[in-house]
Amino acid sequence: MGADDLAYWERRNDSGNLLITGATAVSEYSDAYGNGLKLHKDELLDGWKKLAIVMKAKGNRAVVQLFHAGYRASVTYKEKGVAYSASTKEYKFLDYPVTGLTEAQIEETLNDFAAAAKRAIDAGFDGIEIHGANRYLIHQFFSAVSNVRNGQWGGSLENRARFGLEVVKRIKAVIRQYAKPDFILGYRISPEEIHREGNGFTFDEALYLIDEVAKLGVDYFNVSQSGIRSFAAAPKAGAYMGQAINKVIKEKLAGRALVLASGDLTSPDKILEAVTEYADIASAATMVLIDPDLQKRSQNAENPSSRLFPPNGGRF
Repeated sequence: MGADDLAYWERRNDSGNLLITGATAVSEYSDAYGNGLKLHKDELLDGWKKLAIVMKAKGNRAVVQLFHAGYRASVTYKEKGVAYSASTKEYKFLDYPVTGLTEAQIEETLNDFAAAAKRAIDAGFDGIEIHGANRYLIHQFFSAVSNVRNGQWGGSLENRARFGLEVVKRIKAVIRQYAKPDFILGYRISPEEIHREGNGFTFDEALYLIDEVAKLGVDYFNVSQSGIRSFAAAPKAGAYMGQAINKVIKEKLAGRALVLASGDLTSPDKILEAVTEYADIASAATMVLIDPDLQKRSQNAENPSSRLFPPNGGRF
């Protein structure tokens, strides 16, 4: 945790009432960025304690987003000569080989998620977001394109979902033992994976995973989408074509968890539309990255956008 990280959040710690870190590696084999956030060993705790204090200084709730990069760990490959995923497979878009995790390594990786969750609690954070989206490891296990395993971790929809669900179970166990009752748990998900290489999973299949995660108990789903007006996008295939993904998820959850919209939320008007029409809450990350004072200006403006940043309170 460097001085630049602390300064970044100090500048933005009054930009919303739920602050979520960037993707934070749970393993030494999860380095996708070189200078990215890491929480894979106890020696890093002092820096994370400082970050928690900074992020919470204005009364916000601070959440750590935990992830494993899987085959996207390009820096790990350069340093260690290996990049792990659900299966051993070659990819045209990668210039290095990908190695499937063994059964023992899967168990070790699940323990890595649990250990990182414990460190987040010890550091003083208010919540954890499990990153199961954007073609990182949890997503890779759920995708029929990247997961070609046999056995309990691959093949059927239920088996492909097992790794992500087991991550939730392990982290839930840590939260029950060590965290306060109001500790937050979120799950970030890509709602579909459809491309030229095939269908990793359809929205219909993602709804199965969402329902199973909701049964385990989470506070919100961060629905990660890309493209123009993606917060209002419809699925590319399946039974829900023509319907807004976020709205369908919200209806299916029926109050069991909140829906956080992410994707092309680049103006106050878009965020207002997202939380009015499609989701319960919305990510303002892009706008706050550009304008750390957005909350202050929004609350002072005489327009409905002031609703985007209500005073701290409520569920989060």
